[in-house]
Amino acid sequence: MESQWYLSPIFDSYTLVVAIVATLTLLSFLIRPAFPNATRKHRRALNFIRLTLILLVAVAMLRPSHIRTETREESSTLIVLLDRSRSMEVTDVSGSESRWAFLRNTLRRSLPELEAAGDRLNWKVYMFDGSLEAATTDGKSPKLPAKPTGDQSDIGAALDEVLRREAGQRLAAVVLVSDGAQQAIRPRVDAQRPARDLARLDTPLYTVVLGKPRDQVQSRDVAVQNLRDEYSVFVKNELVVRATVRVQGYVQTPLPVEMMIVDPNGKRQSVDQQVVQATEDGEQLNIEMTYVPQEPGQYKLTLQIPQQEGEPIVDNNLQTAYVNVLEGGLRVLFLDSNVVWQEQKFLRRSIDESVDIQLDWQWLDVRLRQQWPVNLAQIVGGNNYDVYLLGDVPAAALGSEGCRLLAQQVQSGKGLMMCGGYHSFGPGGYADTALRDVLPIEMLRSESQPFGAEPWPDSHLQRPLAMRPSDEDHFVTRLGGRDDNLSVWRRLPPLDEANKFGRLKPAAVVIAKAETGEPLLVQGNSGNGRVLAFAGDSTYRWYRHGFQAEHKRFWRQAILWLARKDESQRQNVWVQLDQRRVLPGGSVKLTTGATNANGDIIEDAIFETILHAPDGTQQAIRVSPDGESWTGTCEDLALPGDYRLQVKARRGGADIGSAESNFVVVQQDLELLEPAANPQFMAMLSQLTADSGGKTVAPEQMPALFHDIATQPPRTEVTRQTKWQLATTPLDTWLYFLTLIALISSEWFLRKKWGMV
Repeated sequence: MESQWYLSPIFDSYTLVVAIVATLTLLSFLIRPAFPNATRKHRRALNFIRLTLILLVAVAMLRPSHIRTETREESSTLIVLLDRSRSMEVTDVSGSESRWAFLRNTLRRSLPELEAAGDRLNWKVYMFDGSLEAATTDGKSPKLPAKPTGDQSDIGAALDEVLRREAGQRLAAVVLVSDGAQQAIRPRVDAQRPARDLARLDTPLYTVVLGKPRDQVQSRDVAVQNLRDEYSVFVKNELVVRATVRVQGYVQTPLPVEMMIVDPNGKRQSVDQQVVQATEDGEQLNIEMTYVPQEPGQYKLTLQIPQQEGEPIVDNNLQTAYVNVLEGGLRVLFLDSNVVWQEQKFLRRSIDESVDIQLDWQWLDVRLRQQWPVNLAQIVGGNNYDVYLLGDVPAAALGSEGCRLLAQQVQSGKGLMMCGGYHSFGPGGYADTALRDVLPIEMLRSESQPFGAEPWPDSHLQRPLAMRPSDEDHFVTRLGGRDDNLSVWRRLPPLDEANKFGRLKPAAVVIAKAETGEPLLVQGNSGNGRVLAFAGDSTYRWYRHGFQAEHKRFWRQAILWLARKDESQRQNVWVQLDQRRVLPGGSVKLTTGATNANGDIIEDAIFETILHAPDGTQQAIRVSPDGESWTGTCEDLALPGDYRLQVKARRGGADIGSAESNFVVVQQDLELLEPAANPQFMAMLSQLTADSGGKTVAPEQMPALFHDIATQPPRTEVTRQTKWQLATTPLDTWLYFLTLIALISSEWFLRKKWGMV
């Protein structure tokens, strides 16, 4: 434990404190009543009391502070991730035992090793197929189903979701047990990305491969895999399409891959080609192709490889996806370092409901701050962002170059909004960056706050703050009509806390403030760009207390104002599908709705939804209200082929608009079409964490692996800082003022007793 005392004089000036103390001391001796009958003893006593009072005033102005730093150890967590897809039923591990049976028996034998670790190691078991599920426990043992039933296996999404659920935990290791066959209609995440995230967290990934790879003599096949089923891109922006090609039996054979596009007018064209070549059997080759759409609308995209000589199966030689090309949309980059705080979660949820705003969220992990500053230019890349949102991001995360880049973007006409937090504005160290000249508030270098320290009282308002708009009818704070806007704001829950703004720049305008008068939302301009400084970081309370519409409208209007789109007038009908590729017999859930020019839901809209099947038949789909949208389900999709869903909206007998979306029913049994194990894929994932100890482990070595992890789990030291400053707690505040009152009362009592009054 470390302890440190220091002084924090008012206005950051020792000279001012010395001048005030000297002045008070001089006045106490020069300006005093004359009492000729007072003895020297009496005068000394009174002078002592006065000097003590001046000393107490000096101490209050110097504001003595104390920081105590404590370090303690925390236990780590082991994640065991089990594949429960149907390919795990294949019997090719040992004798007549299936992959799943072998896994269950081996895990049962390994449990004593994990339980022996006690409090040093927490361990959790997850199962995955197309989704992730935590295994329930019977006592301490996980309950696993008798048979695997998943019809897909999405390894990348499972790893990514585990990292999201365990964010903030120190991971000892992740043990992935699977056959390595990535078979998913809609692979949501490239599996290499979460593996690289584990490497950045210094967490090893151990892969255990169950099953045998298919011999080249037994099968010759090429397959397009891991293509997302839906993309969204704005007109004339580059669309990057990534997928993988699995090659079996065609080593050193050039394989042409072609990307075809069918535009909204039905015109089919080839837009990109690439030739891949495998160097070993069973290899998975990454491919990346690009396309720049010129017109808005619904596009169909196909990646395909021609049938190869001697290839018996061709259904998996192509995959289809759909592209939504949007017109006039906005792109927003949201940077935040506080992934635990709820503000970013609900802000992203509200903005994602606006189909004309594309929000890209970038987490700047505080735990990796030794790697700061990040390369913001690389993050921005070629993306033409219209607005930048900064959450609780310290200036150190962006560095001087990153802050200079943001300042240049604002000068050129982009919008910037910095939100409140312990490390935003002055406490975040922005007084020494290029953003000092961009933000509409003054910031001091002395406000910079260390990590882990209690928030400075002079920089933060740590009490509930009811937010109110200014008297002007500002676009950002217009949550209701002119007559009821203030009443809408009065119904909103108060913010938990906020940053305390110092002086505002001359051209700054306060557009929202606390009920007690403190500025909370300040607008400014810098060059050709608009800027907002928002002191709050808890508007999520609006969302959680039933004011979702107001929350969405506030953030949407803030982004539109920053992008100079506050005068935009457009109604919109939209439809979204939960998936765009589905197996025969499956179902597709649809969500639809209509909004007015301000982005508000048109609640009294009437929807007509028609499903057009591949054989030309039509079927009406019933939709029903579900919160702020309408939902329905296209069920029993037995016929393979392309389907078209058409939605028309009316209000009061007048047409509002229409929207369409497409999906395809594919005739494939993904799990059993190619059930062979893929050890190369699993080895590639573990190799990405090799510097942290990651590796591929043989199935029979699983108990020994668990023993090694349990006996030597990594331990994490957590540092906590506690700050004390004079008169910041009720106890020392009362003691201080009672001492002052006691000294003043004592002087009055003695003067009265000695006849000096």
